[in-house]
Amino acid sequence: MSAGFVLLEAGSDELPEGVLVARLPSRFINAVEVADMSYFTALKVLDLADNKVSMLSNFTALKVLDLADNKVSTLSGGSAEARHVRSIMLLF
Repeated sequence: MSAGFVLLEAGSDELPEGVLVARLPSRFINAVEVADMSYFTALKVLDLADNKVSMLSNFTALKVLDLADNKVSTLSGGSAEARHVRSIMLLF
């Protein structure tokens, strides 16, 4: 299953642009594609704790990002993309 569909399933809206919060801990997710994230323009909270994510990008609207207990080596996009993020959890 695509991470985009998993994000939509975890959200509280039928359309990606309406999803504000997605809590996906312990789902064995190893990648979230840039193309998938581009549809979730209103996503404010993304909880991917205890998965196998190694890279994430295109998270411009996020305020809270939980990547605790993952294999994160890259958060791409630079400071312009991350300027809205208030909290990033990377505990192992």
